[in-house]
Amino acid sequence: LKVSSDLSSENGLKLERDFTRNLLVTDLDPIVRITGPGNYLSLKGDRKVAIETINTDEIEVSVDRIHPNNLVPFLQKIRLKGSDGYYYGWNLEDHGTPLFSRTQKLTSDEPNKIIVTSVDLGEVLSDDSRGIFRLTVRKPGGGSRDSRWIVATDLGLVAKQSGDRVEVAVASISRLQAVAGVKVQIMSHNNQVLASALTDNEGMVSFSGLTWTDSGGRPFAV
Repeated sequence: LKVSSDLSSENGLKLERDFTRNLLVTDLDPIVRITGPGNYLSLKGDRKVAIETINTDEIEVSVDRIHPNNLVPFLQKIRLKGSDGYYYGWNLEDHGTPLFSRTQKLTSDEPNKIIVTSVDLGEVLSDDSRGIFRLTVRKPGGGSRDSRWIVATDLGLVAKQSGDRVEVAVASISRLQAVAGVKVQIMSHNNQVLASALTDNEGMVSFSGLTWTDSGGRPFAV
């Protein structure tokens, strides 16, 4: 680095002589991260997730699944939104199981540049693989890692509650159209089915007579 003595400061002062220093610019630390803030992955798409890396030539990819009958106790402990899929005091063995783990070589390892790589989840997310999954990517041998809860589905739900009634609308994420004949259940805080019905031709279903006075039996999830 060289600063010439001919340069003047804002107030007109100059250096007595040129300023020279030797600087060592080191490489950036390796980084592995999942791009974007989203949690939903449509099963009608290509089922790929973009990963950003810096200064690593391969990544370890693992996928875990939450068992469908454990969704209520899982959601009582975990927020799907967040920067990481790991939470203190929570263990996968309580609610789910590992699906697969592999090492993926990257097509480019250009130093100190952000490399975007697609991770294909098609081999584990078939057309009927609806549910909540955890995707984890890391640099082999430790160091940088990232994790994300992924909701694999093509159905989007909107639920509104007023008094003892709950109205639910169901639409296809890929087609942006209402979906008829979808089974919708109201689950209680203690993981029991409070009500169940099918959506009509407009993708709507209505539940009434629900109560929030029973702490364990109150509606918790749709």
